Amino acid sequence: MLPRLVCVIVLLCAAQAQALSCMQSDIARSFERFDAASERYIVAFGRFEGGDPPPHVDDMPVQPDRMYQASFKGYRLTRNGFNRALSETVTVHEVCLSVWCGAVPMNIPVLVFLQTTEHGYEVEENACGGAVFHNPSKADLARVHACLIGRKDKCEAPGG
Repeated sequence: MLPRLVCVIVLLCAAQAQALSCMQSDIARSFERFDAASERYIVAFGRFEGGDPPPHVDDMPVQPDRMYQASFKGYRLTRNGFNRALSETVTVHEVCLSVWCGAVPMNIPVLVFLQTTEHGYEVEENACGGAVFHNPSKADLARVHACLIGRKDKCEAPGG
C-alpha cells in the first residue's frame, strides 16, 4: 500500500509541476501580437520604480491578480530608435493563473510593451510573460527596432 501511495503522490506533484506550460517569450512574437491588437501599444526601454504591489497570499491555492501604480523612466521606441524620453506613472496588472503570477520587476532594465489608454499607460503581465522582458541585450533592442521599421529579416530570432 505504501509504494502505491508514494507513486500517487509523485504523479500528483509531476502534474502540478507541468500544469503551467508556456512557450518561451520572444520579442518578435510579442511585437507581432501587440502590433496586431485592437488596442494601441508603444514599446519602451527603461526601469519601473516605486511600485508597491500588494503582497501575495501564501495560503491561497489560487492567487488573486495584483494591480498597482509604478513610475516608469526610460525611452520610447520610434522609427529612429529608443530616442524619445518617457517618464510616466504606469498601471501595472500582474495576472495570476492558480499559483503562477506575472511579475513586473522594479529597478532593473526592461523592454516593455505599454498599452496606451484614456487613463495613461498600462502593462499587463501574465504568468507566461511576453509584455515585459528583463535585462534586454543590445541585440534585443535592435531586433524590436527592426520589427518596428519592417525589417523582418532582422526582426526574427536568431536561428528561427
